[in-house]
Amino acid sequence: MSLDLTKLIGVQRYHGKITAMCPVCQEQSRSHLVVFPDGKFGCVVNSDPQHRKEIWRLIGIDSKNAP
Repeated sequence: MSLDLTKLIGVQRYHGKITAMCPVCQEQSRSHLVVFPDGKFGCVVNSDPQHRKEIWRLIGIDSKNAP
């Protein structure tokens, strides 16, 4: 499971992590999304599992259907 980072806005990389605007709450114009080196990800201001599922729906890559 991975994310399509080309769909993100404001991508920054540091200390092995990636931060960007969360695609679900990006109207707040803050870098809420964090992607860890192992591929795990989440929104730093909204830890609700449904919020994470919505991130996946918007920018997730299904490894079964990946090119």
